[in-house]
Amino acid sequence: MSIVKGSTEKVPPHDTDSERTILGSILVDPERSIQESRFLNASDFYVLQNQKFFQAIRHLSNERDEINPLTVAEYLEKSGQLHKDEDVPALANLMEYADPQMVNRMSRKVHELRERREAIQQAREIERLAYDPSVSIADLKAEAFELSKGGTDAKERFPSFTAAELDAGDFELEYLIPGFLVKGQPGLYVGPQKTLKTNTAIDLVLSIASGFPFLGDFRVNGKHKAAFVSGESGKATIQETARRIALSKGQPLKNFDGLHFVFNLPSLTSDEDLHHLRHLIEDNGIEFLFLDPLYLMLDGIGDSAGNLFAVGPLLRRLGEMMEELEVTVLLCHHTKNRDRSRMYEPTELEDIAWAGFREFARQWILLSRRSAYDPDSGGHHKLWLNAGGSAGHSNLWGIDITEGRRTDEGGRRWDVHTLTASEAIASTIDQEAEREQEAKQAKQERRDREDRESVLEALKRFPDGEAVSQIATAAKLPNKRATVALMDLHDSKQVEQTEVTRSNNQSYPAWKLATRNQSESVGKLPEFRVAHEHKRHSDSSPLWGVSECVCECEGECECRQSDKNPSGSR
Repeated sequence: MSIVKGSTEKVPPHDTDSERTILGSILVDPERSIQESRFLNASDFYVLQNQKFFQAIRHLSNERDEINPLTVAEYLEKSGQLHKDEDVPALANLMEYADPQMVNRMSRKVHELRERREAIQQAREIERLAYDPSVSIADLKAEAFELSKGGTDAKERFPSFTAAELDAGDFELEYLIPGFLVKGQPGLYVGPQKTLKTNTAIDLVLSIASGFPFLGDFRVNGKHKAAFVSGESGKATIQETARRIALSKGQPLKNFDGLHFVFNLPSLTSDEDLHHLRHLIEDNGIEFLFLDPLYLMLDGIGDSAGNLFAVGPLLRRLGEMMEELEVTVLLCHHTKNRDRSRMYEPTELEDIAWAGFREFARQWILLSRRSAYDPDSGGHHKLWLNAGGSAGHSNLWGIDITEGRRTDEGGRRWDVHTLTASEAIASTIDQEAEREQEAKQAKQERRDREDRESVLEALKRFPDGEAVSQIATAAKLPNKRATVALMDLHDSKQVEQTEVTRSNNQSYPAWKLATRNQSESVGKLPEFRVAHEHKRHSDSSPLWGVSECVCECEGECECRQSDKNPSGSR
């Protein structure tokens, strides 16, 4: 802090050298330094000349003009603000103070010193009012309260634009991911449980920090410092997931500069936590912030989570802080329980749980499953990805993600394939048709098996054989189904063809249990008997009368039982 020599009057806190470092760095390295000092305003500078220089630089930056001492001087001259004898040498002298690596730190310092100057002014105003006997104690306290909230006058608190000013203003949207994620707008990242919200979010922050495409297919505009704040998955899980997603982008995790992982979630109900969150953002120049999960940041709110008027102010406070810091923030949240009929449909805004969150979000990324997860699929997930926002962007994609298993050679991985909505729908229809066909086939196989069991049970009543019609009646089956069952049983050598003679001395084709099945006491034969092949030893064999089983079944079959009965009787 500077003070005037030889005087007891203190000069308001400021740091001229820090102001010069910021301005000189911008003139030397405009792209980097403007980004590092993006939260500054001209009023943050104490020296009036520096305020003027910063305003000129900000104008040139907004107009996307070249920034150097000459262009700054030219702008000041055109606007009637240039004092050649003072400003031109000062601009040239600023270059000596340039240190782009220190810009962010110096910018924070300059901003804080301005807040100190404002606090001094507020204190002086309260002191003046306190000495004025015409000001009541109530008015004094009210004024002190207003000043303690920042002393912002109505014009600054609620800036207005005329229609002409709004029409002439440059308010173009800037996208982090074109048509997918708008820069500077708060949003939600939502899905039911087990829809890879955390994993895909890690892909998102890695992409934004590095400029690599999100999910391998969504282009990212440049590199932006990002932070992933997680309070649920744990360090080991986040590390393992981040490593394999980073490798899918062709780089080891350590190469992703500008990306920070934090494992302590802030509470939105805590002023102290929000203060520390602000410092995390300012100290590291964070531009994109992902907070996971939202429900752990609402401690103490209890049953009020469903109350719009309780949740709204908490989200608003967070949103205003992010807007002030020019940070894009996404909050990871979950959906309400869905009806089974909608289990595999795309998630909609109406599915978001609790109150206030749909109203808070100006953009959203919604996940859901296109089909149930199959544990035998080798870690393959089929998802819907629904993204939209108040800026007007809206689209739906299908996402196929294969993670593999830990037991796979090389361990788990991160393979992503993106489909258009029509491709995903067609794929879903094909899968449903395949599932229906499989279900139909399984139902037919079950019915055929039951028919065979019914026929075998019915044949026990006809040891000498019987015609198909009588067997069908006894089995309570139509003739056609009974015939199919008999043919299957004949193929498996469980029944054999014969003849029956009626009272008219006429013989008719008939079926009976195969000889080896005559003594079975149950209708359903063991599965291992099907398609067995046996051969009998010759009479001269020491094992005369014993059947040798040449099948590959496990357990005891009737042949092995015959080993215990050399006579071969059953």
